[in-house]
Amino acid sequence: MPEAQIPLANAVITLATAPKSNAAETSILAAMEAVKQGKGMEIPVHLQSPLFKGYKYPHDYENHYVAQQYLPSDLLGTKFYTPGPNKTEQAAAEYWKKIKKE
Repeated sequence: MPEAQIPLANAVITLATAPKSNAAETSILAAMEAVKQGKGMEIPVHLQSPLFKGYKYPHDYENHYVAQQYLPSDLLGTKFYTPGPNKTEQAAAEYWKKIKKE
């Protein structure tokens, strides 16, 4: 489709001009290492399809956030992602702190 070139060009420009950070890379490498160590194999019951027993749909809650367990129990408390120092990631981190307190 010829018109697809416009949104694709916009996506390339957005990515090329976005603030750069290696936070995503370090996060995925840490998560992959946890999997290599055999961690994270048991998915919480409320996330298992087709059950979803006890799942809380975040979009039904204020700020589209609800406290619920997403990580497997053996990974609770593990922090894979730490926001980088650029303005975009710091703004996202501040927003995350705000909605978790409300």
